[in-house]
Amino acid sequence: MSISVMRRGLAALAVLLSGPALAQPAQQFPNRPVQMLIGFPAGGGADLIARSLQATFQARLGQPVVIRNVTGAGGTIASAQVAQAQPDGHIALFAPLGGGTVYMPHVLPIPFAPDALRPVCAVYDGPGTLMVATDSPFRTPQEVIAAARAKPGSLYYGTPGAGSPAHIAMAGLTRALNLNIEHVPFRGSADIALAMRAGQVQFFADAFNIATQLELRPIAVFAREPLAMAPELPLMRDLGYNFIFSIHGGIFVPKSTPEPVVQRWEAACRSVLQDPEALAALARMKVLPNFQTGADYASFLAREHEEVGRIVREAGIPRQD
Repeated sequence: MSISVMRRGLAALAVLLSGPALAQPAQQFPNRPVQMLIGFPAGGGADLIARSLQATFQARLGQPVVIRNVTGAGGTIASAQVAQAQPDGHIALFAPLGGGTVYMPHVLPIPFAPDALRPVCAVYDGPGTLMVATDSPFRTPQEVIAAARAKPGSLYYGTPGAGSPAHIAMAGLTRALNLNIEHVPFRGSADIALAMRAGQVQFFADAFNIATQLELRPIAVFAREPLAMAPELPLMRDLGYNFIFSIHGGIFVPKSTPEPVVQRWEAACRSVLQDPEALAALARMKVLPNFQTGADYASFLAREHEEVGRIVREAGIPRQD
């Protein structure tokens, strides 16, 4: 046998032996406990949803799922940690609104590249809702529109801060319907609810389940179609505001995570959202199951990012750097 033939044979053998070794991490995922990072405090919306699905994810993945709350910077510290993590699927992000990539980059810097996270699936949807205090005289959005036009500048809406999703959604609404309703920023939704009960502000927009948590009354939804859990609520799109505002969430991994690992996560998500106990848990929290594949969710997030950017520009919302 010639030396050149021997070398070719050894090279081929090396490729055959290295192939399984290179694929091993992806094929074995998960081979240890999985960490699921939440960018918000324990007891918050994303945290409660993740914990309600934790046992089902553990059963589907065959490993413990450890939830860690890594708070700060509007949830983006957790996002940055996942973006910089070893891309083997064992550290994932459970987050709303693209982990901070949908709204925040239009008004604030984020501590990671927007494309550093890869969605593996969408999990839930909290339909955006216009809400008022329980003793508010406003019963319908038509009454709100009429009052705002009758006395421009006399009504106020609260948000968790300038440039927040609630602010952008409401700024888009007031511009689309040519309403003069003043914006009042607060530190958080609990403060907004107190101000609403005191009559200092009249309106707040957030996910449907927040109305129950804060004991507020929903009067309309920013959805494409009526909600099965509240079919009586009118759609803002029927009144001329077409932006579909919702607090949706999903699971993300570092962008260079191997495809078999991404597919394993995606399959687990699909299975979890077919589980009766998981679906019942979401229903109790008044959020909707919203399975989308990673590719479909990535496309959705990109479209929403562009739409949010349009609203920010047209409404003249300044950056908060």
